[in-house]
Amino acid sequence: MPYNPLSGAQPIGQLGWRAPLVFILESPIMVAHASMPSPGLIIAIAMQPPAMTATAILKVPGVSSSDVVAVPISLATAAMLAPSVDVFSVITAAPPAMAAGAAMLAPTLSVGRAVAAPVLAAVAAMRIPTVTVVNLPIFDAVGAGSNAAGVGSIGWLHTATAGGCAIAAVATSGTSGVTISGITYGGAAMAPLASIGYNNGTLGRLVLYGLNGVPGGPQTVTATSSAGTNLVGNSLSYRNVSSIGAAATVFGSGTALSQAAACAAGQIIVQAFGTSSLATAFSGLSGGTNRYNNHPAAYGLLLNDATANATFAAAQGAAGNWSGAAVVLS
Repeated sequence: MPYNPLSGAQPIGQLGWRAPLVFILESPIMVAHASMPSPGLIIAIAMQPPAMTATAILKVPGVSSSDVVAVPISLATAAMLAPSVDVFSVITAAPPAMAAGAAMLAPTLSVGRAVAAPVLAAVAAMRIPTVTVVNLPIFDAVGAGSNAAGVGSIGWLHTATAGGCAIAAVATSGTSGVTISGITYGGAAMAPLASIGYNNGTLGRLVLYGLNGVPGGPQTVTATSSAGTNLVGNSLSYRNVSSIGAAATVFGSGTALSQAAACAAGQIIVQAFGTSSLATAFSGLSGGTNRYNNHPAAYGLLLNDATANATFAAAQGAAGNWSGAAVVLS
């Protein structure tokens, strides 16, 4: 039989037909042309998204997460405000250090506990403060006082603090021309401070004497007149007195007695009234503190003091001539 290549059978000699041959054809390789589109790919596996490069118009992507996200660090610029942070825990923040400038005032501190005061270091322009302790004049004691009629002298006891200042006052009755020739304290002569006739006349007189640095303990004060007359006198003492000022005097006639006196802070005014009125008592006393009040018939004496400006005043039951005197103790 003739060989037919398309039949798949091949003759074998003369004995008969051979088994057919089998041909396997491969798929042709495809070459893309310009007019052919690239084939689409459909895959079933996860693909990684391409990396993104931010440009000037891109915004930072938002993050949604169920985990805690750390707040990004912000770099402040001139136009940016400090961000507000809302937290549920206590934040301890140290205050910024302040550099003082010429226009800045020292800060005020409000604290709930004691704060130690800063130590001040002296500089060349600073002066060391001087502390001076001043003991101001103060009332010490009043004497026992005395009065007598038709005598040339009277005396009384006074117990003062050693080194104190004593002021003695004596008033006479209306005897013409009689004066007080002197007063001693514990035997030491006192200095005359004032002598003023009643209503600036010669019928009766008020005198003031003083002595600083008197001895302590009971001492006798003695007043002597130029002639026999009615006398009434007493004394006051004060501590821490360095000087006795000049006396101011006043005089008048009638039932009302008055004298205004002034002093500076820390000083004491000592004031006295003398009278020849026939009244037997003073009343309506005002101004300062009254230390002595004695008005026998036809003569009388008032002693007062004050630590500030005062107008000393009194009334007598019958009209009469009178005079007043005041000194300031420093």
